[in-house]
Amino acid sequence: MPKNKLLYLFFFTFCACKPIIYRLPPEYVIIIDRKATGYDISVDHFVRDYYFNSNGKFLRVNDTIVPSNYHIYKWFYIDNKRIELECIKIINGYLEGIYTINPDMPLKEIYYKKSKMAGKYIVYNTDRQILYRTYFTNGNGYWKDYYYKEGKIREEGKVVNHYKYGEWKYYNENGKIDSIKAYQLSDSIDVRFPHCLFNKNEPCY
Repeated sequence: MPKNKLLYLFFFTFCACKPIIYRLPPEYVIIIDRKATGYDISVDHFVRDYYFNSNGKFLRVNDTIVPSNYHIYKWFYIDNKRIELECIKIINGYLEGIYTINPDMPLKEIYYKKSKMAGKYIVYNTDRQILYRTYFTNGNGYWKDYYYKEGKIREEGKVVNHYKYGEWKYYNENGKIDSIKAYQLSDSIDVRFPHCLFNKNEPCY
């Protein structure tokens, strides 16, 4: 057999069955979409060009209200394919309806009304079994989030007017407490999505 064919056979046998490992990009991409026509925005530009005012309206920096029937998506790219992570609808400038993580098979659902968490808050595992269910009223309630695949709690604490308040517990994947932090409203973190607009000094995760 010619030498080049031997090399080809060796390459195919040794390499073809190895999995291709894709890495997450250095930052996620934000999509602002209307009627399936959207455009990508880097996280840096998203934080720079948009914000929520004190009444919860989603605005451009020139105070232009983003029109109705838009969505905010957070994606990352794998092999040039967009993978959807989070989604919420904008109606008349406000967050409205159901915020979802992994919309095709939701892992978390939070109900919004005029940019306020108002209604059901549900967390699922990857088999779609409910891990936690509660209700929020005008941004007030008790928050729990989980490691979705393992079904173990990741964090929990009280939310007041959308801010972490009082003692919050953070857990590792084995279910043991990693840390405990006490929050005051004056130095706390807003739990709403998109995280980096409600907290300009926080990442978009």
